[in-house]
Amino acid sequence: MDPTAAAPHPPRPGGVPRPGSGRPGGEFRPGGGPRPAGPRPGAGRECRLQFSYHPRRLPHLRGMVEASLGCWGLEALAHDSTLIATELCSNVRHTPGRQGELALREVPGGVRIEVRDGCPTLPAFPLEPPDLFQEGGRGLFLVATQATRIGAALRRGGKAVWAEVSLWTQQSLDF
Repeated sequence: MDPTAAAPHPPRPGGVPRPGSGRPGGEFRPGGGPRPAGPRPGAGRECRLQFSYHPRRLPHLRGMVEASLGCWGLEALAHDSTLIATELCSNVRHTPGRQGELALREVPGGVRIEVRDGCPTLPAFPLEPPDLFQEGGRGLFLVATQATRIGAALRRGGKAVWAEVSLWTQQSLDF
């Protein structure tokens, strides 16, 4: 092993991976030199975490979202993004095996939050506010109100439900 090569970061406490770790284009250049500090808008950085659904894990997933956005210079998106990630990850409880994958990907001007699971049934995105006395159905409506774009697609072995949050939308709402 080359002693001058940059060593990878150790894992974070609690098993939450460091954003960008272990992927090409992460924290180091192919030649081994460190990347310049500061955000690179729209650079396509990505963070993924596989999980088994349990309500006690939701704070850890939110922490991963906040940490990733902070590393990417997108702190302004943390509130809406953590809400969206929580709602999308919570829907994994309705799937066989309760297994999912949360992925954050930097897109030009914002972030895409995507949750994959093993259920091949695409969700119906509500166009009207749900009945407040109904047992479920409010989560995706909430996601739709906070996101710039939403969608779902069938994937091998299940589906992916995603939402995008944009800095431009956030900045236009600040007073």
